[in-house]
Amino acid sequence: MNRLLCIFSIFLLFQVNAPGQSRYAVFKLPFSSPDYDEFSPAIRGDSLVFCSNLEDEFLLTYHDGRNKGLFNIFTIRLDSLGLEKRPDVFSRALVTPFNDGPAAFSPDGRELVYSRNQKVNARRRNVFKLSNHLGIYFAALENGTWVPKGEFSHNHPEYSVTTPCYSHDGKHLYFASDMPGGFGGSDLYRSDRLQEGWSAPENLGPGINTGGNEAYPYVSATGDLFFACLLYTSDAADELT
Repeated sequence: MNRLLCIFSIFLLFQVNAPGQSRYAVFKLPFSSPDYDEFSPAIRGDSLVFCSNLEDEFLLTYHDGRNKGLFNIFTIRLDSLGLEKRPDVFSRALVTPFNDGPAAFSPDGRELVYSRNQKVNARRRNVFKLSNHLGIYFAALENGTWVPKGEFSHNHPEYSVTTPCYSHDGKHLYFASDMPGGFGGSDLYRSDRLQEGWSAPENLGPGINTGGNEAYPYVSATGDLFFACLLYTSDAADELT
């Protein structure tokens, strides 16, 4: 099967006032380029936080088979979106030599949940092997600095747990995983915040999960769940919905 090489960019969507109807306009943000990927944006306060393989002279990270840097978490102020300004690394305390991100924030903006490779002390070749799966990790804002706070108790060395987000009330954690027992390649799961830790992951079921790959969940303030699904058709072509 021929594979299509895609570059992901971040676009700005805003409502345009029009009598009697809702209309929207979409614009590509100036910092998005044809050379790097930018995806999974999240807003915290006056900043946009996203995941990218954008090169940074201060980052000591490995490169992939296309000689692109591995992913890190970046940020840019919202009032700079219309300017030709380069994004900054979100927090150097969270940077590893492998893939970091995407990330999401708790409702109060003081907790960060993100995914990264589980083995950060491994050699470069391990990032391209199934033995270095993705896991979910936490950080908290303390005295103006993001401090790592450990890993999700349901990470597993034999499969990936990734693309996390909090529910709007912060009581639930949604994420994607290819753990055994799912309906497809990767399914969406939910874990509930307990007095100490998180409950065992619950598959969201066949009403949401398919034989393809579900990932990148997002829960709105009204409780609506948004996510991406990569479906496999009979002619082996990939369709993103």
